Amino acid sequence: MTKPILKAYYNKIFFEFLVHKDDFVDAIIILPGFPSSNNEDELMQFFYENGFNVFYLRYGGSFQSKGYFLESNPSDDITQCIKYINRGKIVSLWDMEEKSFKNRDLIFLTGSFGGAIACSIVAKSNHLISRIILSAPVWDFDKHNTTYEEQNLSHLSDFVKRAYQNLYRIKFNNLINQLHKFKELSPEYYLQKLNCPLLVFYDQEDKTVSIEHTREIIKKIKKGRLIEHNLGHGLSEELIKRYWNEIEKFIKYG
Repeated sequence: MTKPILKAYYNKIFFEFLVHKDDFVDAIIILPGFPSSNNEDELMQFFYENGFNVFYLRYGGSFQSKGYFLESNPSDDITQCIKYINRGKIVSLWDMEEKSFKNRDLIFLTGSFGGAIACSIVAKSNHLISRIILSAPVWDFDKHNTTYEEQNLSHLSDFVKRAYQNLYRIKFNNLINQLHKFKELSPEYYLQKLNCPLLVFYDQEDKTVSIEHTREIIKKIKKGRLIEHNLGHGLSEELIKRYWNEIEKFIKYG
C-alpha cells in the first residue's frame, strides 16, 4: 500500500517527506531542477520502500515555498532546512502532529540545475552530507552554452516567467546574472572542497547540458565516478531503477 506523503515547512522552504518511525536509516535529500514538475511521488515511494527516509525540498520562491526565486542564496536556504530536518522531528501539516525519526547518513539526489547547489552545500557544510548522486548536472553556469550547443538559459528564464507564472516568483531578468551573486555555486569554490563520494549519471547525447563538461570535471574529483547512459536528460525513476544495483552499492560503500 502506498504511504501518504507528508508535507511541512521550515521558514520559507516547503518540503515533502516519508520517514520510518522507529528505524535508524539513511536519508535521501531530493532537490529539484529548474523548472521542475514539482512531483517526485514515485521516486519518493521507491526510496522509502527500499528502507530510506526521503525528503523532497523546494527552493524559495518556487511552488509552495515562500519568497522569490533566487532572492537569497539557495545553498544557504537548503542547508538550514537540512539541519532542521536532521533533528529528527517535523510537524506534518496534515494533522499538525510531530513526526519523529532517526537519520543516519544523508545522501543528496538531484540533477541539472540542482547539481551546483548540491556541490556547494557539501563544500561548505563540513560533513553534513555523506554521498552525492547527480544526473546531468550543470557544474558551471558561466560556461554553459559557450563551448557546446546547449539549452539557452536566458531564454529559459523568459519561458519560465511566461509558462510558470504562479509556480516561480521571479524578479530578475537574467538567470546567469542572478546566479553570479552566489560565488559558492562556482566550481572554483566547491570543487576542491568536495569531501564525499560522488556518482554522476549522464546521457551521452544530452543536448540540454553537454556531457563534455562532466567528462572534464570528473577527472578533478578524487571520489567521483561517471556512468554514461541513453535515458535522456535529468533525474527519473527509470534511471534510478535501471541502475539500482550500482546506486545501492555506492550508497553502502562509496
